[in-house]
Amino acid sequence: MSQRRTSSPFAGANFLLERGLRDRIRLAWRLYRDPRVASKLMTAVPLLTMIYVLSPVDLLPDLLLGLGQVDDIGMIGLALLFVTRVVPMLAPSDVLEEHLAAMGLRDDTRDAGQGTVSRPVVEAEFRVKP
Repeated sequence: MSQRRTSSPFAGANFLLERGLRDRIRLAWRLYRDPRVASKLMTAVPLLTMIYVLSPVDLLPDLLLGLGQVDDIGMIGLALLFVTRVVPMLAPSDVLEEHLAAMGLRDDTRDAGQGTVSRPVVEAEFRVKP
């Protein structure tokens, strides 16, 4: 059985993450790399999280095996939650829309006269056997 290789940094963890969370992480990563989105807050949150995780001073000391690492994992989770929620708000709306369209999360096909977004329609027929 051959394995499909991909260049995505999240390829190995795709099965662990729900689709919406994975898309928010990908969007935040794309916005981080875009030079048009510049904010000190975007750089400060990962930097402060890394300093906290590597610092010997924690809320729970790392000498307590298991419990000492829980606060580090919790801080990483909070930083990830913060980044995925706040970074899209810091980006200019046109840059955000451009990245959403490039990721396939926005449908940019518009009807010529009406300006409405055309969506595909799926028709299905179901039969229930008794």
